[in-house]
Amino acid sequence: MVRAPAWLDPRVFAALEDGGIIAYPSDTVWGLGCDPFRPDAIRRLVAAKRRSAAQGFVVIACDSDDLADWLSIEWREWLRKQQPERPTTYVLPCLKTTPDELTGGRKTLAARLVRNGIAGQLCRRFGPLVSTSANMHGKPVLTRPWQLRLVFGSELDWLVPGQPGGEKPSRLIDAVSGRVLRN
Repeated sequence: MVRAPAWLDPRVFAALEDGGIIAYPSDTVWGLGCDPFRPDAIRRLVAAKRRSAAQGFVVIACDSDDLADWLSIEWREWLRKQQPERPTTYVLPCLKTTPDELTGGRKTLAARLVRNGIAGQLCRRFGPLVSTSANMHGKPVLTRPWQLRLVFGSELDWLVPGQPGGEKPSRLIDAVSGRVLRN
């Protein structure tokens, strides 16, 4: 097990293990996350964002093998070889056993490898995380910790301190067609 840096409070991992929702500075913007193996936590996240479960979520991980429960070896190898110049989420064909809570009922999973920064440290210590921008559905992404506390209040179980790596969500690309879905 990789130890978390001293600045990363171990209670964040306890919150995730208990099905909690965390806010954290991602490699792009402030993100909300939970344990992708906890359907109850994913449903809480859907409710907190006031969005449809049919939208699905992004799963972030440090290594493509951390996505073995959802992606074939071929797609994990493909993902591992990608070297995008900026944070990029790929929409990939997923295994039939991938839960609808993650995919929104689609046959694809949105996944991004995050190796650096706070999000990378979280994934290195905890494993893959459900990740979504910190905002209510259809509203602008929140940019300050006080805004996160104000908007999400008691729906947040932990707020990880730090600064996000950017100012806009990751680029989104369909891995099969190469089509850019969000730039």
